[in-house]
Amino acid sequence: MDPEVIASNLVRVGVLAISDRDDILEEVGHAAWKRSGGEEIELALPPTQFALLRLLTLARGKCDEVSSVLRDWCDAPNPAFRCHLILTVGGDTFAEGDVVPEATRAVIEREAPGLAELLRQSAMERADNRHSVRPLVAMSRSIAGLRKSTLIVNLPSCFERPAEALDALLPLLPVLLDALHLDDD
Repeated sequence: MDPEVIASNLVRVGVLAISDRDDILEEVGHAAWKRSGGEEIELALPPTQFALLRLLTLARGKCDEVSSVLRDWCDAPNPAFRCHLILTVGGDTFAEGDVVPEATRAVIEREAPGLAELLRQSAMERADNRHSVRPLVAMSRSIAGLRKSTLIVNLPSCFERPAEALDALLPLLPVLLDALHLDDD
């Protein structure tokens, strides 16, 4: 990790991508990251405001593994390695292995239901011209919440592209993150 990034005033972000393909980890490095949607989120975050501190792709279906990663990223012993914001991509529908909402709920201390609903509403507005997408919005079980001074957001997989969820979220982040008093850590 670049010491300048850690010392900067940038928002430290973790992106956890959950793949619906069990063989995702057979792909090497960047290929798995790109296929899981993580790269798209990474590219959508303005580098003048956000520092990507943690990036990981997991295969779906392991609730305790997802919870462990989220806890580690929130509770790192060295405050400089704690994430201010964690975004999850995938793993939030009705599929048997989609356990991200349960894993997130096991980690957060306070839920932020309005934020999750705002993201679903944004997806629904985008889906108005694509009626086949509307059921996918209704099937999203994504949640958002806080653990200490970390905001965790499950980006709903009902968006056509993962980074579309950031269109609704990015304008809110300065106020949301300011409320967490990030300067205190």
